Amino acid sequence: MNPTQGTIRSLRDRGDELKSRAARNLDKWGLQTSDTLFIVAGEELGELARALLEAKGGELGSVVQIREEALDLGAVCLQIAVLADVVAGPAFERKGSGE
Repeated sequence: MNPTQGTIRSLRDRGDELKSRAARNLDKWGLQTSDTLFIVAGEELGELARALLEAKGGELGSVVQIREEALDLGAVCLQIAVLADVVAGPAFERKGSGE
């Protein structure tokens, strides 16, 4: 397998993990407002930034932590995208249809 094929497979695996984490978040917290999701995304971004800084400092386990925090942030971003579809999607469809 060449590096590109490995990257594509890894992206697919991570995409499945994002969907799973987003679904778990929805099961645990229910449908959250955009304000709440933006705050959570900011918090997750801060945790990712901290993990990146720890990795620069050579702390053990930091690569795993970077991956975990990136997946947590990605799951929240996926939830924001889904919320946009649920809330704004029908309005955009109506507007686009000439109504």
